[in-house]
Amino acid sequence: MVLSWLKGLPPFSINLSAPESGNARGFSLIEIIIVVMIIAIISAVSVPSLMPYIINRDLKTAAQDIAGDFFELKHSAISTGRVHRIDFNVTGNSYSVSRCDANGHNCAVMYLKSPAAFGRDIVFDPVDPPAYSGGLPRITFLPRGTALMGSLHLINSRGSTVKITTQITGRTYLEWTLK
Repeated sequence: MVLSWLKGLPPFSINLSAPESGNARGFSLIEIIIVVMIIAIISAVSVPSLMPYIINRDLKTAAQDIAGDFFELKHSAISTGRVHRIDFNVTGNSYSVSRCDANGHNCAVMYLKSPAAFGRDIVFDPVDPPAYSGGLPRITFLPRGTALMGSLHLINSRGSTVKITTQITGRTYLEWTLK
């Protein structure tokens, strides 16, 4: 069925050869509008199906950033001979990275971060808050590269979680439960 407004249009064809003397044709405005409408419809249909992927990708990025901070602090503790630590603030959904002297005293905060920087729905799991040796929501890296072991959980609005575990050797593992 041909729509009545399309009846007067010439047939669609693309000529890929070199233009002949002055007869070069481009696309009509109607053709361009139709293509733009098709792209808009496809985009409108596909974006909602991508949202779960985007939300879980943000969770992965936040977890990998925290694990990267662990790795960086472990190596910084080794190279400087000083204690480094991360203190977790579950209620504020943030954490601070500090450098201390070799005995773990006189700590100075180097910077503050939040997992919500990667997606506003990413939080420390309040049901299972960070738990490290000593009962404090803190991970400490010692000058030999070892760490006080423990774990923390991140959760997003889809209910996906990631458990970040640090062993006494300073190795960090990520365990995903994606929904």
